[in-house]
Amino acid sequence: MNFVFSLKRQILRTLHRIDVSKKAPGFFYNLAKRLTEQINPSEYNIDAYLLPFCNQEQIQNLLSQWSIERFEQLNPTSAFYSKLLAYQSSIAIQLMQADLNKIKTNYSKFVTYFLNKQSVLKSLVKKQPKQLVRLFTEYMKQLEKQNQYIPYVIEENRTYLFEKVPNEMIELFLNVASNQAGSIKFEHYSFPSRYHHFKFSFPHTFTIENHVRVFMGLYDTCKWSTNSLSNILDCTLIEKNEDTSLSSLKKERQWFYDTVVCQRIGKDIFIKKLLEQGDNSTLKRLNGYTDLTTPLAAHLLTIAERKGIVTVKDRLSYLQYQTMTNELFDQFLSLFKQVSSDVNQRADNYPILFECALRTNEENVQKALQWIEKRFTNEQYMVLERFISTLESSSTKFNLKILPKNLDSIKNIFNLTLNHLQRTTSTTNNIANYAILLLKRSEYHLNKNEKNLIQQFAVELLTQYE
Repeated sequence: MNFVFSLKRQILRTLHRIDVSKKAPGFFYNLAKRLTEQINPSEYNIDAYLLPFCNQEQIQNLLSQWSIERFEQLNPTSAFYSKLLAYQSSIAIQLMQADLNKIKTNYSKFVTYFLNKQSVLKSLVKKQPKQLVRLFTEYMKQLEKQNQYIPYVIEENRTYLFEKVPNEMIELFLNVASNQAGSIKFEHYSFPSRYHHFKFSFPHTFTIENHVRVFMGLYDTCKWSTNSLSNILDCTLIEKNEDTSLSSLKKERQWFYDTVVCQRIGKDIFIKKLLEQGDNSTLKRLNGYTDLTTPLAAHLLTIAERKGIVTVKDRLSYLQYQTMTNELFDQFLSLFKQVSSDVNQRADNYPILFECALRTNEENVQKALQWIEKRFTNEQYMVLERFISTLESSSTKFNLKILPKNLDSIKNIFNLTLNHLQRTTSTTNNIANYAILLLKRSEYHLNKNEKNLIQQFAVELLTQYE
């Protein structure tokens, strides 16, 4: 008897290897239908071995014949369960929807339906991303507002999902974000918790139009503009660092500044919102958009002055986000003189001047570097080393576009640092690391002339100070 049972299972298990589907498209369906008229579908694993090779309509007919209407009717330890998830995942999602339809009148069950299904959801997210996100969207719409959240499986795979199903993901996130301005509720493993600071981490393929849809959705539809403009900026703008590519910066300026600020909202209206809601963290987030940070920095400085005495250090922290002009440049120099005896403050001042010029334009960068170069002739080593660190961590824009036009000043600054009497062995290592960084960044630079200048400079650094 055991032999016969084993033989029947072996025959069923190997049937799919026989190329019968083209000659008889209904072969697996008809066989499963006939066998299960008198035999339980799980007998000999008939359901597991035959159903995955039927089409969706045939599967629905068989499930109806077997009186399986909902996902919770399936035995999670059965072979059929795992085969269904592996080969017919869309059917599994349909059965989940049937579960939800049945229990939606029982709110306590409805709200906790997905809590113990993380492993199942993980197996479905890349097989049926669109269907799964739509399932969650409709599910969240039926929950009370305070219970709506972004499921853990969506959060864990959000970059992938924003690439594959951007429209569905935007709808889901905006639906949840509309419940409380400034925050989005997420599920952490198996329980919901609220996070106020969140970044979308969009893929590189995310279009300008979709960036605009997300920002304007949060701004208008979700009403975050009322008192949460800083949170919108935190969510949507990229983290700018030394590795941020020129193409990413250009793309962000296109969708954020050119389209959202200037066209959709209006620059004057947006600045008014900034003045009402912005703070020091907003200045940092808008780094590089001097048309926006200049009025905000001046406004925040005025508020600080009204509250009491503003130190030179505090004043410089606001001035650095303003557009560099001749007047502002002179103001920097005047403030620098007031703290010239403090070596630590001097070490901070040079990078502040350089960064302000870098945010403005190339002409001001050249002017600032030439002034810094002259001042470094008799400067202490720690000040020079701090500035070298600033260059190393500077944006890709500086290292690829501006550096080639200021090589003489930069070379002199490096020479002054390396020939300084207080120089340590770590200096050579830091400069070598910077040279390697330049070689890596310039490798795919499109401007061949700039690329050659950068690479020649990097090689000089490596060979001269090895």
